[in-house]
Amino acid sequence: SLDQAVTYNPKVIILDHFRFYGHWETLKGTHIPNIHQACNFCKGKNRAEEIAELARFAKSQIPSEIRLGYFAVPFIPQEVPQLVDDLGQDHQALGKSFDIINPMLYHRMIHKPVSYISEYVSFLSNITQKPILPILQVKDMPDYLPDTLTENEMKQAYQKAIKPPSIGAVWFSWDGAVEKNKTQIIHNIFTI
Repeated sequence: SLDQAVTYNPKVIILDHFRFYGHWETLKGTHIPNIHQACNFCKGKNRAEEIAELARFAKSQIPSEIRLGYFAVPFIPQEVPQLVDDLGQDHQALGKSFDIINPMLYHRMIHKPVSYISEYVSFLSNITQKPILPILQVKDMPDYLPDTLTENEMKQAYQKAIKPPSIGAVWFSWDGAVEKNKTQIIHNIFTI
């Protein structure tokens, strides 16, 4: 819980799955599969407004010295309207409550070129005016896919990810890096 996280006195708390349910990772064209269907609790409600209200509440529950962030689904709303309409992730509205935003820029998973990483960071920074710390994939996902993500492409992704206005880069996940013997690659990339 958020209360428990605060007891550890972290510098930053990042909220995962801060949205309505949907398999954004398996986007089909511009359609997000398996969207949460209207239930007794959300029927007739504006999902983006509900998530924005929850963000305001979360921010009110933590001390001001702790920064609050969330994992952002990496789509531009004009291209994938379900981001806001069904998942409820209106990045512009959420930027009013969050201190940092972490887009999950798994470019291969969402079938985008490496250049999309820096393009999306700029887009998100422009609409939120918040620090952006992108998350990069360390292997091909989902797990059943053979991993063909090369060291060279990882380096390219990292270079795009740290390009201003980004404040850095995060790799997802360390377990994946260990599993695919890529820990040394990450070390080398971070020490370039």
